[in-house]
Amino acid sequence: MYFHAIAVLPGGRRKSIVNKSEELMLTDFVIPFVRNGVIKARWGSSTQSYQVLELRIYGTEKAWDKKSGVQIDTFIGTAKNRFVQFEKRANKSLGATVHRVFIVMPIQGEKFGTQDEQRILKEYESRFEVIESLLGKYDAVAIRIDKEHTLDELVKKN
Repeated sequence: MYFHAIAVLPGGRRKSIVNKSEELMLTDFVIPFVRNGVIKARWGSSTQSYQVLELRIYGTEKAWDKKSGVQIDTFIGTAKNRFVQFEKRANKSLGATVHRVFIVMPIQGEKFGTQDEQRILKEYESRFEVIESLLGKYDAVAIRIDKEHTLDELVKKN
């Protein structure tokens, strides 16, 4: 059986981890996620640590082939999310931690605002992604409060 994970990252981003054995999925991704909400994964040419808000794990009989043109969500289809089973096993073998770094920076711009507001939002998003990428190389993860909660939620708490 092949296991595939969908990691939901702050800011609505997602990363797919595909075609792993059950043991590899458990040790390399589920245990670190259960331990501290962070996974260390290789995407492209670098290995980084990422803060993960939710981890979903699916099993399939066949390996997913990116070259087929079928999206991973379509390939997984109606497979059941097996995270709970993996989580139970992970809780039995927890280990080291990854450092969390709280990033304080302006929260400006609007996703659906004027062109100028969208440009400002994109600029701050790209700055945060550079910081996140750099920290990931040192087994640290960047935390930004507006990535954890919507601005509406933050305003209501005050």
